[in-house]
Amino acid sequence: AFLGGWAGIWRFLAFAAASGVVAVLIGAPYWLPLVEDIRTSWSVHPPGLGLQSSNPTAALQWIVPAIFSARKTLAFLDRPAPAWTFLGGLAGTIAVLGIVAPIVLPKARRFLPWLAAAVIITLKVFGFGPLQWMGRLPLLEQMSFSYFWFSIVYLFAICGLGAVSELMDAPPGRRALVAAAAAVLVIEALLLEPFFVKSGIPGGLSPAYWRQVAIYSHLAIFAAFLAWAMATARRPLLRNLCLVALGTGVFVELAVYRYPLSVRGNPTAVAPFATWLLQQQQKDAPFRVMGTSSWLMPNMASAFGLDDVRVCDALVPKEYMAFIQRYFERDLLYGWLLLAAPERGFRLPEGMLNLLNIRYLVTHPILIPDYVRRNRAVYSDAEMQGGALVENLHAWPRIFAVQNPDLVASSEAALERLGQLDASAPFAVVADDFPRLRWSELCKGCAGGSFHQQVSGIRYGTNTLSFQVEVSGPAVLVVSDSLAKGWRAWVDDAEQPIFRANYLFRGLVLEAGAHRIRYSYEPPGWRASLRLFFAGIALLAVGAGALYFQRARDPRRRARRLAARS
Repeated sequence: AFLGGWAGIWRFLAFAAASGVVAVLIGAPYWLPLVEDIRTSWSVHPPGLGLQSSNPTAALQWIVPAIFSARKTLAFLDRPAPAWTFLGGLAGTIAVLGIVAPIVLPKARRFLPWLAAAVIITLKVFGFGPLQWMGRLPLLEQMSFSYFWFSIVYLFAICGLGAVSELMDAPPGRRALVAAAAAVLVIEALLLEPFFVKSGIPGGLSPAYWRQVAIYSHLAIFAAFLAWAMATARRPLLRNLCLVALGTGVFVELAVYRYPLSVRGNPTAVAPFATWLLQQQQKDAPFRVMGTSSWLMPNMASAFGLDDVRVCDALVPKEYMAFIQRYFERDLLYGWLLLAAPERGFRLPEGMLNLLNIRYLVTHPILIPDYVRRNRAVYSDAEMQGGALVENLHAWPRIFAVQNPDLVASSEAALERLGQLDASAPFAVVADDFPRLRWSELCKGCAGGSFHQQVSGIRYGTNTLSFQVEVSGPAVLVVSDSLAKGWRAWVDDAEQPIFRANYLFRGLVLEAGAHRIRYSYEPPGWRASLRLFFAGIALLAVGAGALYFQRARDPRRRARRLAARS
């Protein structure tokens, strides 16, 4: 009846399908380059990962973080296990209320599309057989569905917040039933946990289990009561007080469970040592840093605007992964993250640090005493608790030129050659994509004599790099930034081919003299994605125009306008 019968249903489905097509076309600049990048990137995720399931006991973590992972009464104040997401006792009860409300309240069923998405993914995560086909879809077959936990729990929470608003218009009996049912379900989940915890939590239940249950039960009852009180209160002041109490409780929970992304603990404030690095970055040539172990994790470096060589993504060039595993750490954390932890077999090859332009290490100097003696510790503060910034006195410039490149037969040979050369001074190892013929014509008899270079005016943009360079003779220019498909280079406004230098980086051949260099990056598939984007915009405009003129010609609408004028 709502859609006007079958004709209305078909119109709605056609409208939804057309909207989906337009959305996919307009979103092409986001998804098409990613799909193209996946084809050429390294990924540790094996096919079939999408079919794996999680133990249902992990679902309790969403409502009661860390309740079974600590042996004390106040375990809910501990951080949850890093691989799990969470809501907390108050927000978790509201989320459960969002599941109960559509069953009891007809008006709350408008949240069913949101709720259905969360429930479907939840069932897939926990191994519901009929939904396992989702793990065979392209791209998803190499992705663990547990990655979606964060979005799942917050979809539940959104439904819960919407349900609280619907309680206000519900009859008193149903209003109380929904609130009470939410609290009871949370408490039942706590009480039933001992029956299946053996397969999910190592070591079984905590000795403080019953005290923990008591605390979380009171939190669940408190959250349900506040939701009921907000819906029942006739005075706006009382309703707002309940809302503030619930919001404050949720805020405190999230603050308590916040992950410390560095050894400092607070990920929201810039550490003093990071401030010092940022100041150096303003006055020095571009440089990179490397945090060891949990110092300055890659996501923290990105948040602070620092350049940490460790990456936080499996979609990186295969060459980068081969380089890291060959010279730094073979067994990477999660299979892709260079944790740079000595206890995990991290090696500290000084030559590779020089080559990567790593100027500062964030570490505990006692872990690398020989390295500190050959270089120097330049910064430390009380908040670092024994940590320090160690300056690499031999780090290469980010951009440099050499006159005698080392030619090898292949990129694999170049990777091995890097470890054989003396890295106290910059060099350039080039392979089969090097323009040897042009180089031999430019550099006849240029092997002897002194060579001078000067690089100035380095400017980084989002996808651009420009600078000036002057060389006293023909040279190979090395920009120690990763080479990926989509980079283009211009020398004095003439486009020049880029080749691979030092296995990872971008190289150019220069003639003697002063030059203006400009690099620009365009992701693979970018132009095709823009064509799809503009096609989507055109379809959107055509559809909007058609709907406008259709409504303008509607005789009922015209009659209403005439009646309003008269």
